[in-house]
Amino acid sequence: MKFNKTYLILFSGMILWGMYPLFTHKFVLGIDPLFLVSVSTLIASIPFIIQLLIKKEFGQLFLQKNLKTLLFVALFTAIGHGFLFVGTKLTSGTNTGLLLQIEPIYSLILGVIFLGEIISSSQVGATLLMVIGAITIVYKGGVNLNLGDILVLFSPLMFQISHAVAKKLLNKGADIFLILAGR
Repeated sequence: MKFNKTYLILFSGMILWGMYPLFTHKFVLGIDPLFLVSVSTLIASIPFIIQLLIKKEFGQLFLQKNLKTLLFVALFTAIGHGFLFVGTKLTSGTNTGLLLQIEPIYSLILGVIFLGEIISSSQVGATLLMVIGAITIVYKGGVNLNLGDILVLFSPLMFQISHAVAKKLLNKGADIFLILAGR
């Protein structure tokens, strides 16, 4: 079998993404969560802003036709990160990772409502099974929601709303780098 760097990169990315809730939990215990939201959002935008500058399209961030939609995208993304980081501080990293598994439910619901997606019963069943499994592991058969768990549960909803708004902008022909820089 030939070694393929692409698979190594994908595998490494999956490991890092899986550890994200645990790292986030450790960081927010020592650093203000809202400071982390601000810094991480700013740092994440830099490569896309540079790309817009190289393409000489930076001014599109401030065009009236894009600005209103980009503000909603950025607002829901920031609220989602705020909920995630503050919620993670109030719950465990493991709970955060498992509770984030609710995102596919939000994706299904918002896809049907805002984007007219057609969802099969097998997709709904598989998603519900995954979410029920994660919730069963987190709560071990009982219900012990705390404020951190609730904030983490609402975090993916904010991200999915941001994605739905961004998709509408993308469908209007906006550059992907514009959306990512605005986010």
